[in-house]
Amino acid sequence: CNLVPLNAELLDFIGFNVDEQNQLVWQTASEENSDYFIIEKSVDGSSWEHFTTIDAAGYSSSKLTYNVYDQNYRTIVNYYRLSQYDVDGTKNWSETISIDNRPVDKDIIKITNILGQEIPEDYQGVVLYYYSDGTIVKTYKAN
Repeated sequence: CNLVPLNAELLDFIGFNVDEQNQLVWQTASEENSDYFIIEKSVDGSSWEHFTTIDAAGYSSSKLTYNVYDQNYRTIVNYYRLSQYDVDGTKNWSETISIDNRPVDKDIIKITNILGQEIPEDYQGVVLYYYSDGTIVKTYKAN
C-alpha cells in the first residue's frame, strides 16, 4: 500500500458540544494545493451524509484553524468525518470523531440553603440544588 502525503497537513480534528451546538474544529500545519474540505455526518458511523463544504486556504506555511457548527444534531451519538480535497482531485480522510449528545440524567444529591445547611424540599427562600454531575443550581422558592 502506497501512502500519499497530504497536501494539507492535518494536525487534528476534534468536536464538542457548546451552547446547544456541535462545534467541529480542525487545524492544518501547512497547505499546498488544497482546494476544500467536506464534513460528513452519521448517526451510526457507517451511513454518511454530506454536512458542509468549506474552502481551504490553498497555500499556507503556517498553522490554520477551521471551525464549523452543527445546530441540527440529533440527541444521540453523532459521528463526523473530514475529507480534504486537493486541486488535482486527490482526496484524504481524517479519523472519524463522535460527540455524545444524549441527554444526561442527573440526580439531586443534596438540597441546601445559602449557608450550606440541608433543608427539606418545601423550604422557601434561596435554595441550592447539588446534582450528581457536579453542577449546582441556585433558585428562589416562594409560596
